[in-house]
Parts: sequence; structure tokens; C-alpha cells
Amino acid sequence: VRPRYALTATTDGGGSILISPASALYLSNTVVELTAVPATNWQFLYWTQDASGTNPVLDLTMTTTLSVGAVFGTSISVTNSGSGIAALNPPQALYAYGSTVWLQAAAQGTGFFRYWDGTLGSNNITPLRYIVTNGATSFTAYFGTLPPQRYSLSVLSSGPGDVTWTPRQPFYTNNAPVQITATPEPGYLFVGWSGHASGTNNP
Repeated sequence: VRPRYALTATTDGGGSILISPASALYLSNTVVELTAVPATNWQFLYWTQDASGTNPVLDLTMTTTLSVGAVFGTSISVTNSGSGIAALNPPQALYAYGSTVWLQAAAQGTGFFRYWDGTLGSNNITPLRYIVTNGATSFTAYFGTLPPQRYSLSVLSSGPGDVTWTPRQPFYTNNAPVQITATPEPGYLFVGWSGHASGTNNP
């Protein structure tokens, strides 16, 4: 008697998987075709688990029970309005569904960061942690002009991690004390400061 095997095909989001022929169980050595179908504003990136590669059409020969995952990605765009720059950490062309991206704003000259505006509404936090679940999102960092005798503080991160500071204000008086804390993502370590700060003390 030829054994029968189950096939599980899943994705976290951003698209779907077509299975042909569709069946609860497959006879041993049956060839099954999987097709990754991206949703609007998403693109297929690669297969995971018991499959690999970047071809959206995949043929599997059922010689055992198999589990296959499809990963879809989308673009994120950031722009700036006023005296400052906007950036993404990490910088990539496409971001996988469910991945973490940090939106970062840095004031320049006489500017100070005011807020983000975009697909998900407004937020005055930077760096801003964003979990990728929407297709083709866009954000704009808005900057204002510093009042006389005030100074802006721009804090950016490089690599997987967050940076916070207290007191968190849009701008500061001369000699105002600020405490900055770096919090790496699980599996990563804080390495050090750069820019107008140096060393490895944290905070």
C-alpha cells in the first residue's frame, strides 16, 4: 500500500498560496505545484521551512509530510518636510511581512523634529518602531524651526535596537542634561555611541 502524506502551506500575510492538486493527503511521489500569489502592493520574496528559493512556482514531490511557508515583502517610503532628514533602519528595498523597521528623523541646521505623518496617522516618536503589516506604506517627517537659544537633539540607531531618552522634548535650553538609553533587540548587543557622543556607557 502506498503511503499518504500531508502538506501544510502557510504564510504570515501579504499574499496567499495556491496548491494544485488540492488534497488533504497525497499518495507517495505525487508532484504538487505551489504558487505564491502576492496581494496588492506586495511581492513574493522566498520559500521557507521544507522549501527554498525565490521562484513563485514550486513543484514538490511528496515523499514525506511537508510544511512550506511563503514570505511576502513590501516597500516603505519616507520623506521629509522642513530642515531635517528621514531614514529607515535597516535600509532595504522590500520588507518582509511582520518584520521590524525603525523610522528615524534627524533635524538639521535650525530645525527640530515635530512628528511623523503617513499611512498610519501621526506620531511624534523617533526612532519609531514599525511592524510591517500594511502594503506600500509611506511616512513624512515634519520639522519645525527652533526658537532662539534652543537646541535640537537627534538620536538615531544603527542595527536592531531602540534608543530612548529623557526628558524627551522637541528642543532644549543650553546645558540641559539628557539621559540616552540604547536597548538592543534580543540576540544583539549594544556596541557604542557615535556622532556627538562616544564610548560604551549605557545609559
